[in-house]
Amino acid sequence: GKAFATGAGLPRDYEQAYGWFHRAAEQGYAQAQFNLGLLLEQGWGVKAAPEVAAQWYVKAADKGLAQAQYQLGNLYRKGLGVAEDPRHAAALYQRAADQEYAPAQYDLGLLYDSGQGVLIDSTVATQWYRRAAEQGLAIAQVKLGNKYAQGVGVNQDDEQAFIWFERAARQGYALAQHDLAVMYALGKGVEQNPVKAYAWSALAAEQGLQAAVQNRENLRKMLSTDQLETAIKQKNDFRAKPLEANEHPEGLLSLMSYDNPDAVSQE
Repeated sequence: GKAFATGAGLPRDYEQAYGWFHRAAEQGYAQAQFNLGLLLEQGWGVKAAPEVAAQWYVKAADKGLAQAQYQLGNLYRKGLGVAEDPRHAAALYQRAADQEYAPAQYDLGLLYDSGQGVLIDSTVATQWYRRAAEQGLAIAQVKLGNKYAQGVGVNQDDEQAFIWFERAARQGYALAQHDLAVMYALGKGVEQNPVKAYAWSALAAEQGLQAAVQNRENLRKMLSTDQLETAIKQKNDFRAKPLEANEHPEGLLSLMSYDNPDAVSQE
């Protein structure tokens, strides 16, 4: 099933993957139940049936599989295939988050920030973002950086904001690269450096982030020819030397359904 689903050693074929996952799922194998649920939820190799997907997620979630608990929580949060129930979604995220499943920790933070299924609590939200960020989840690192930059749920600290933006930026996360460029351009949390600001803006702009495109053009006008050459070299160096891998415990086909955190600045 994995081989057919990923095209690893075999031609990718979701219909074949579905058949093999189903045979393993019927024998009670939790990971196969989870993967089968994903195929059914997305309609890969089979007609989309989120209500049936939910039934398979329940089986895997009841066995303690964090990915299934998380994805089932997503269904309850959206009301997809099940009745919308933010409180149940929060409880499922909590179960997965307690197993150190970083995506669930991040989304649980979002619920505490928005008051979906739980009481609003910026401090608790920030604690969950931190736990996901410490595992290397780039989007959580950006969110934590924003918390420090804004002083929400934690004491305001530009240096800490810079640290977390840099960790995510070096994983290739465009929004973090843009935020890091803003920090360098303004000299917030780090010594002002328009050359590095341009390098990071250029990396984010190459990924299509429009705010970064504008920042890149504005910064270009500030640099001499030599500075621009240096910035381009630094951009290539930043791309070639990632700080850390964005590895977290996901299933074979796990879908990331994150909300994008706001950047520090869009100017």
